[in-house]
Amino acid sequence: MRTSSNTRDENPGLYSALDDVTGGDEEATRYAKFEYVPNEETWRAKARWNWGSPVGTAHECAKVCRTKFYVEQARALFLEHFTIRDRHDREELKLVLALLMQREGHETGDPNGWNENVAKRLVNAEFEDEEKGFESFVECVRAQVGVEESAGEREVLAKALETLRFVERGP
Repeated sequence: MRTSSNTRDENPGLYSALDDVTGGDEEATRYAKFEYVPNEETWRAKARWNWGSPVGTAHECAKVCRTKFYVEQARALFLEHFTIRDRHDREELKLVLALLMQREGHETGDPNGWNENVAKRLVNAEFEDEEKGFESFVECVRAQVGVEESAGEREVLAKALETLRFVERGP
């Protein structure tokens, strides 16, 4: 696992972009952009990613994700301020939503079809195309939550996080 740069001098673009969210607090900024999902080992690397298994990259990333969002206040702040600026942001959102869908299935039997309509497609790496993969994921989630066509990807994913009770339950 890797973390993002720890100083403003090493990565000024990252810090300037996150200063709006964190008020310039370096500690909060470092926490806000903690990178733990390896870009090369996500859904397309099925053997290493190994979704649903207690061994594999997905399991390790899920542990970090659950730790990062262990506190309800951290989840509330994330929901209020998350941005989608790069591949890590996109992969983190897919992981968080996948964990929420998995929990929804375990706790409720998934009456709204999240696992059938979205998670199954994630596991099958249908959203991994470099050019259109994330856009396809957002459109699939849009259909699931019933958000208007005019809503941007952030609004769609925020609605999904709310619908799956991210703040209340965590991933």
